[in-house]
Amino acid sequence: MTTKEWKKTIADEWLRQPGVKETYGIDQDKTFDEQFSAVSVESLLFYALAFGLMVLEKIVGDKITELEERFDRLRPHTLSWYAEKIKAFQLNHTLPPDTDVYSEINEDAQIVKYCSLTEKNGILSAKIAGRKDGKPSRLEHDTVKKVSEYVARIKDAGVRVMLTSGDADKFNIKLLVHYDPLKDLTTQDIERAISAYLESMPFDGIYSNMALIDAIQKIDGVRVAEVLISSASYGNNTPEEIVSTYVPISGYMKLDRAEITLKSYATI
Repeated sequence: MTTKEWKKTIADEWLRQPGVKETYGIDQDKTFDEQFSAVSVESLLFYALAFGLMVLEKIVGDKITELEERFDRLRPHTLSWYAEKIKAFQLNHTLPPDTDVYSEINEDAQIVKYCSLTEKNGILSAKIAGRKDGKPSRLEHDTVKKVSEYVARIKDAGVRVMLTSGDADKFNIKLLVHYDPLKDLTTQDIERAISAYLESMPFDGIYSNMALIDAIQKIDGVRVAEVLISSASYGNNTPEEIVSTYVPISGYMKLDRAEITLKSYATI
């Protein structure tokens, strides 16, 4: 509750006390604020109590939320637990026998920065990636093998976990953009907006043509934008046309080719 709400709760309860009614001659048809000045001792005291309760409620509430989220992540046998454990892997560090926790935590050695898991037919599939220049990046094959060996030691008996780490899915798009002729808009401006949108996507998140258009239309000078065709491909696979949405196979995407036609809005 807010400080104002706490103060009202305290004041209303105080007014209901028989001794208060008799001592102060309380009018039951009037509120506390209608009978006491804002600078009265009672009002100032209740405000101080209300402010303290509001702060305490926020501190306790935030802490409870934080603990609940942490317990959810740490609860064994869940996908969240596996994701957190995989990101806790430390390159070139030995895992003590019969434990799933390193004897010393070295965050610099925790090279798995992104992890997303799905389960199908009893098999956990994990997409993992490192980070380079603030963006997801492919982990080397030997590194993935080490992460796999680490997972084999910490996983539950009978659980199969398949790890993959690849280069970003290549994104291609053909766009028609109508712009305000009073603005000096270039195709590079549009390409930067496309790249920024792709980089803002959560790891293993869903790409959306509509969301991309929303991002492009935030550029000063853009009046109307339309995706004529978009596609994506992973590795050497044939590009797949995107109909509305797409989930990158690697977990993330980068702009490969953009064919952008700029047209003055005044000529529409």
